[in-house]
Amino acid sequence: METLIDRLRAVRAFRNLPTSALTKIAQIASPPTTYQAGELISDGQGEQALLLVVADKAKVSLLTADGNENILYLLKGGDVDGQAVLFVRHPRLARQIEAVYPTTVIRLRHDAFQDLLASSPLLARELLNSFGARLA
Repeated sequence: METLIDRLRAVRAFRNLPTSALTKIAQIASPPTTYQAGELISDGQGEQALLLVVADKAKVSLLTADGNENILYLLKGGDVDGQAVLFVRHPRLARQIEAVYPTTVIRLRHDAFQDLLASSPLLARELLNSFGARLA
């Protein structure tokens, strides 16, 4: 059985973090939640959380004024949506995230993440180095 640490390690942004850092992140993560195909994962309204897709696939879309769906991108296992929200509070677009197949996600709330960074400078440095390596 996969542990929460294993699921976090599958996320590209956290892949190179040591187990000690992943353990701290796991302590503030929501329990993994599985959504069935067609089920709405998030409506994007005010959710101040990073969404980690740990299994399968979800689509991110906007509804046009005439009610048509405009698919922006797909999220698959290991993808994240909303990294910036961990660091800066900002309004989210009025978009939908919907499971394409049964899809498992974990959320990291902005406030809990900020508290974790404040209490653990070493973790903050490890995360910055991990994100920096991805940018490079």
